[in-house]
Formats: sequence, structure tokens, C-alpha cells
Amino acid sequence: MVTGFSNGSDGSFDESNENLKKYAALRIIDIMKKNNLHETLIKIGAYVLSEFGYLIANEPGKGY
Repeated sequence: MVTGFSNGSDGSFDESNENLKKYAALRIIDIMKKNNLHETLIKIGAYVLSEFGYLIANEPGKGY
């Protein structure tokens, strides 16, 4: 699941990775608003949001 999020082997910054991280955080927070989620999905959501939640903290209705 996390594959493809790292920077290149030369340490360069790849903006598409940043967009992918933001997309993952946005999707998981919307999914986690639903009722009756499987325990595994909750654990994945917690991981994704702990790693990439800072990217959506200022989005309307997504931050705190």
C-alpha cells in the first residue's frame, strides 16, 4: 500500500508523490466517516492519516 510514496533513489522531490499522499488521506477520511467499518480498515486509516494527514489539515471539513 505504501509503495510508490518514497522519493527517488537520488533523494529528489517528486510532486506527484505528494499529490498521491494527499489523495490517499482525503479518500480514507471520507471512507472512515461511514458506519460499520472493518477493524482492518480502521487500522489502515489510522496509519494513513498519521502519516499524511498534515497534507489535508487545512482542507475545509477535513482538519480540526
